[in-house]
Amino acid sequence: PIEVNRVHRLLIRSCTGSCAHLRERRLLQEVISRQHTMAASASATSPITVRVLFFAAAREMAGTGGAEVELSGADAHTTAELRTRIAELYPGTADVIPSITLALNQEYLSHGEEATLNDGDEVALIPPISGG
Repeated sequence: PIEVNRVHRLLIRSCTGSCAHLRERRLLQEVISRQHTMAASASATSPITVRVLFFAAAREMAGTGGAEVELSGADAHTTAELRTRIAELYPGTADVIPSITLALNQEYLSHGEEATLNDGDEVALIPPISGG
């Protein structure tokens, strides 16, 4: 996306002084629009890596305190996708995944709330705690 933005600025600068015809300007805008669409599409489908932290019973079920989980193939990576991937990678967690509380980058998500994930995000899995 950064490269596309630089090309966009260069083309606009050259166009403002030298493009005499409206048709040429429209053509240039179409090219720029396609470049932005292609860049957004490429970055949206790129795999991301999320740091997952397992707490309490989730740690015991997963057999680890933390892991790097890669998500790929989606237009936008979400916490729902992450829950599914964790259940695949750590089958012992499958039963509690739906009721587990998530914290995204140290901010709790409300029960049932879904969030979009980015490369490098940290997600903590905090299972329900019983007792008094």
